[in-house]
Amino acid sequence: MSLDMRKNPLQSGFTLLEFAIVISLIGILAGYLLAKYVDLVPSAKQQAVNSVAGALNVSAMVNYYYFRIGSAQAITVHNCQDVASTLPPSQSLPAGYSIVFQLIAPNATATCIVLHSDGITSATFIGRGTT
Repeated sequence: MSLDMRKNPLQSGFTLLEFAIVISLIGILAGYLLAKYVDLVPSAKQQAVNSVAGALNVSAMVNYYYFRIGSAQAITVHNCQDVASTLPPSQSLPAGYSIVFQLIAPNATATCIVLHSDGITSATFIGRGTT
């Protein structure tokens, strides 16, 4: 009896071992990508809060300069929450963000905190008091 090493033309495809290797590689890749995704969510949330804080910082600074030159465009700022009203109308404080209340004396600065709705993610900005 001789063994014929040629493949039968009716049999084609992958072996069970090749299939198991491919499934294992897909599982490893999925685990790696899931770990990366889980790390990206908090990072993206922090970057979003940083962007809101940056906008508030610039808006407070521009408003303070309006106040210093006596412009009618200056808005009165007595506390950190008032800084949100200095944002342009087309760019109000986004939903899901809040500003921690803190008084600001006229012609003074204070470190203010903007919070994400999760209550954990936050960033600081400089509020400038005006009268």
